[in-house]
Amino acid sequence: MGKNHLHYALILLFFSFSTAQSQDFLVKGKIVDAATGAPIEAATIYAETLKDSTLITYTITNAEGIFALEGKTAYKKARLAFSSNGFTPQAREVTLEPVMEIGTMKSIITETMTTIGKNGTTLATLHTTTTKE
Repeated sequence: MGKNHLHYALILLFFSFSTAQSQDFLVKGKIVDAATGAPIEAATIYAETLKDSTLITYTITNAEGIFALEGKTAYKKARLAFSSNGFTPQAREVTLEPVMEIGTMKSIITETMTTIGKNGTTLATLHTTTTKE
């Protein structure tokens, strides 16, 4: 019986120590189309580790392009990225803080043209980005 109590105590101590090293963070911002200024709805925003791109947490923008990305991690820095269909994905390295306001991020439209051969294989794919000043 004493060994079982020691075993459970060690497991509890391990989990207490590992969560004590984690920090909560909140990243707030807005994503808009760089050409029109229109908000980008349902864009995916995510935080991942720098070392191996392991997902920490993710969220999506609302109808106004606004997001609040909440998470908890032991890492001090992470890669903050966002993507949305038709727009060029963007990423930046950030130092995680309890509350971060990153402001408005502007995304540019990506146009893709793919040429398919007679046998169904992709012959060429052309990606272009466009912005209007």
